[in-house]
Amino acid sequence: MKSKKLLALIAILACCILVFAACEPVSGVNLNNIMKSSLNQESYEGRSRITIEPLPGDYSESLGELAAMLAFVQSIELDFYEVKQQDLNTASVKGNLNIVSQSIPIPMSIPLAMSITSDKIVIQVEGIERPLVYELISDYSELGLDIDMTLLASADVDVARLLLDYLVPNLPNPNKINYSNTTIELNGEQKNVGKIHAELDGAELVDLIQITLRNLAQDEEGLRDFLSGLYDVLLPIIENVIDQSDSEDNVAIGFVRAYLNNKTLVTEFLYTTITQGYQTALKEFSGIEQELADDEVLSGISATADIYLDSSLNIVRTDYELVISNSPEEGGVVIRVTNEQWNINGDIEADLLDDTNGINLESYYLEQQILSSIDPNSLIGQLLSASGYNQTTSYIWIDDPSVYVDNGTSFISAYEISYYLDVELDWWSLYSDQIILYDYTGTTIELPLGQNKIIVDGVEYEVPRGAFEAEYDYYVPIRAVAEALGYEVIWDAEFQTIDLIKTYF
Repeated sequence: MKSKKLLALIAILACCILVFAACEPVSGVNLNNIMKSSLNQESYEGRSRITIEPLPGDYSESLGELAAMLAFVQSIELDFYEVKQQDLNTASVKGNLNIVSQSIPIPMSIPLAMSITSDKIVIQVEGIERPLVYELISDYSELGLDIDMTLLASADVDVARLLLDYLVPNLPNPNKINYSNTTIELNGEQKNVGKIHAELDGAELVDLIQITLRNLAQDEEGLRDFLSGLYDVLLPIIENVIDQSDSEDNVAIGFVRAYLNNKTLVTEFLYTTITQGYQTALKEFSGIEQELADDEVLSGISATADIYLDSSLNIVRTDYELVISNSPEEGGVVIRVTNEQWNINGDIEADLLDDTNGINLESYYLEQQILSSIDPNSLIGQLLSASGYNQTTSYIWIDDPSVYVDNGTSFISAYEISYYLDVELDWWSLYSDQIILYDYTGTTIELPLGQNKIIVDGVEYEVPRGAFEAEYDYYVPIRAVAEALGYEVIWDAEFQTIDLIKTYF
């Protein structure tokens, strides 16, 4: 199953590449230029919809974990009804997550919004009282690097252009592709547009992949031009990183700079490596070509694309559909994506969201922080409560080597407690004859060694047995600590486990 899931993913990605770009003109329309011109759209307004719809049938075998997610819904739709891209670094969207359930008679809609800047992404979901924040520059900051995110965004576009210049001319057309004139509604207005329609199925995909690999392997001039341009784009960024490095090995840095500044050496090394990679891929592909062609996952995949162009050959709308279905008996899933754009390169101002008191999406306590911020009366709160996701449960097996039981009181090693309770151990506290634990809310628990008490945020409570040290380990009473953190503690005699249940709302 793992290999089939991986193959299905590869097939989906390949469909997205091969259907939506082609090297040969269709009815005199140069698809290469159209694809590349889309990168010149620095600002626009628009709308985007993503819909996932299960196909009836016993699709658990073909879809794996996705089946469990779709088992109780008729469709899931992300409807971003307002998209504003201000520039290459700044954008905002407003929309709804719409769910049509098989068991709930009325559609459910959860409003959400998102804004993107050069340094962060902020997401607001109705029902979650704190915004969700992803720091784009945190990885660089942790390395002590001050990276110009505007420069990186510009480099992303330049690299994308170079890739299109190299890849697109080597991509073959699907067998079914045509161009026609039609009329669509765009932002409430009727527009005369050109329409490119393409279709691709899994059986055709295998041949197209092999043709693409062969074309790329033969395009020596294209590869050299791509690597030359890539070198020019990335060199300033790499030099900036080297300038900020705190390495004291000036000799090594000197060697690195010498190699980097030799463009011919760098590009020829990459050229040789990639060329050899193509030859290896072609050899390997020829050995599994028939196996891929016969694979039932590929045979159940089909994709269609409709690309609409205005009189200036700007892409103003795209409709994509991907179907994954092994057989009518097994069912499957249909994924549809629609994007619309207008006011291209106009004066657009994105609606930036406030990230005050935001939840960092890279936080160690992400799940706990989100659950503790959910409004139980909101739709998302009711959905999570109905499905049991408003609480978490941990199980401690009584025969776990880290557990010690004495006269009816269960203890666990302070070194292992974080695996069962959402706490951090203050390692330095072990040198001061006490154990200090912190949870995601900032609650502080102090357990003086050898004393029958526990101190929670400065308030002292008596307990039957306190923390103690034994055989180079430190033990804390499970019930006392768990209940201080808001857990319900239940002894399961049948399975011989201590169940720790935390209900958030």
